[in-house]
Amino acid sequence: GEGDTASGTDQNTGTATDYSDITDLVIKYAGEMEGVGYGFTYGYTTGNTQIISGAKYNDYEGTMLTGELSYAGFVVQVKSIEQGDSGGLVTTTDDGDEEGFTACAIYGMGNFTVGYCDQHTELKETAVSVKNEMDVKVASIGYDLGGGVNISAAYFSHEESQGTTSDTDADGVFTMLSFGF
Repeated sequence: GEGDTASGTDQNTGTATDYSDITDLVIKYAGEMEGVGYGFTYGYTTGNTQIISGAKYNDYEGTMLTGELSYAGFVVQVKSIEQGDSGGLVTTTDDGDEEGFTACAIYGMGNFTVGYCDQHTELKETAVSVKNEMDVKVASIGYDLGGGVNISAAYFSHEESQGTTSDTDADGVFTMLSFGF
């Protein structure tokens, strides 16, 4: 019935992750003590999903926690997200458990910046004993040449697996020259 965890409207078009009636709640506390900046953020989001051809999907429910520290041009930020069974079929009980984290650091001094970011997500798929995973790592450097001109370069590594099968294993380098006005 309409009291299930999925919204009560049969759409028959779209996808299970076309959420509607999205509600966000965000609480942030930030400050500075003796030159050390800090911040903590809590976020909670809900949204209704669609019923497609009679199949009911779990509504969206996500929680995110973020912590940040900064000192003398150095910033570290860590995020954690939990999305549970959002968007999965209501009738399946062995899927979902979607969660992830991001850890990033950047250091800037004068015209020079260097940064690193690591992102990891995992999701359990129906009838698969090993979770699907994604790992993305990026290391970058940049230099402000002045007058709105910046040059930067980055190395990235992107790996995805579906159960025990590796779907993506890509590495690359890119450079950028940008002009700002």
